[in-house]
Amino acid sequence: MKRRRLSLYASVLAGSLCCQAAVADALGGNPALASTPALSDAARGALRQELAQLAKWVQQKNGRLSAQFVDVGSGQVLAESDAERAQNPASNLKLLTAGAALDRLGPAHRFRTVVLGELRQGAVKDLVLKGDGDPDLRAEHLNAMAHTLVLRGLRQVRGEILVDASAFDARPLAPGFEVQPKEQAAFRAPIWGLSVDRNAVTVFVAPGASGEPAQVWTAPDGVATVQGKVGTAAAGSGQKAGVRVLQHGDSLAVQVHGSIAAGLPVQQLRRRIPDPSIWAGVVFAQALRRAGVQISGAVRAGSGSAPVLAEHTSQPLRELVHALGKESDNFVAEMLLKAIAARAKGRPGTSAAGAAEVLAYAKSLGVPAAELEVRNGSGLFDGGSVSARGLATFLSRAYQEPRVGPELTAQLAIGGVDGTLRSRFRSHAGARRVRAKTGTLAKVIALSGFVLGSSGRGPVAFSILVQDVRAPHADTRARVDRVVASILSK
Repeated sequence: MKRRRLSLYASVLAGSLCCQAAVADALGGNPALASTPALSDAARGALRQELAQLAKWVQQKNGRLSAQFVDVGSGQVLAESDAERAQNPASNLKLLTAGAALDRLGPAHRFRTVVLGELRQGAVKDLVLKGDGDPDLRAEHLNAMAHTLVLRGLRQVRGEILVDASAFDARPLAPGFEVQPKEQAAFRAPIWGLSVDRNAVTVFVAPGASGEPAQVWTAPDGVATVQGKVGTAAAGSGQKAGVRVLQHGDSLAVQVHGSIAAGLPVQQLRRRIPDPSIWAGVVFAQALRRAGVQISGAVRAGSGSAPVLAEHTSQPLRELVHALGKESDNFVAEMLLKAIAARAKGRPGTSAAGAAEVLAYAKSLGVPAAELEVRNGSGLFDGGSVSARGLATFLSRAYQEPRVGPELTAQLAIGGVDGTLRSRFRSHAGARRVRAKTGTLAKVIALSGFVLGSSGRGPVAFSILVQDVRAPHADTRARVDRVVASILSK
């Protein structure tokens, strides 16, 4: 009799667990997370009240709001406002790019840049610098490879430095970037299969004494000539230095003008390289010359087959994606978009093929197809559109994928602690519960991510997209933050 009771109890318990798993699965949730609601009744009430106030204010300011908060464990919608309406998400689009990159390439993926050549008696005919789409290749890495070659005995390049960037197509501007053709700022740097220092040059300006010329120099070292001068003005007059970059083949000139106030720290002004096709080769050739290698020929685009003489391997992707979530780096996002394409569709990687892979991954997680458009990987300018429901769904489902979730969460800025959220949610910095991606355009303020649970509760995925509001960005951000913070103190 006792054995029959135990058997009956086991059957009921198994049935209950199966039912719980089925319900959670139907909601896209995790039964382990779903056992405890993400929010208390008080927190949920506060959230709905604050969101309603934000919606009313946005309407008064002739703007548009799309917002949704979701219990990750159960998939239950906690609060929403026009959640199905697709809007420009600005840099919140990087969430989709980061998630797709982690899924398609894998968190452990590393990019490889190599130098190819036939080294005989201290000389090579040609050296081939071949890229793999590394978004974080730097001049210091090329310097290291140059020293490796010298240690292997290289003293002379009798021919040319060939730059093989065939990993990506030959379209340097991401979709949407063409809207500001004269903009030289590094935030819209060109995308290339072999890039160095994010295809930008850094101009340093150090003030002298009032009335004296300022010191101006560039990095990478030795690849640009400085034309013009910057004067040092009276203390308190601000930074008014101007920079323009001119490029002719492998020659780069940096034209400077204006003034900088005495007493200011060294200023760093980054400007895009107009033509990235051989830029990495120019930097590499300079590194070789500094290391004592004679180069007879020019730097040009090309390819070749020869043994590997030196190589650089990037950090794993799980580290590289931090540039997207924490610092909102447009260049890295667009490079990863093409890298996704190169892996999935074959070389050369294109923005269009990468966007198709991002769409496919998002749809596999349940993002409604009608509420999502992806044109580029960064969200800059008109990079695409998505609803708050789409982003919240994406985040809540991706969070539960072992291959993606931990790294997608780790690459987000922490409220009050780092990245683009270092100056927001400061009163909650100690708890480190807000992990989110910011988004800003002329007419867009966005914030999407997670509020991590406390006291045994699971996380909340959320997305708030505000567009066309006639108010200062700071005011809009403060109101958005108030909605998120409403569930932190309850």
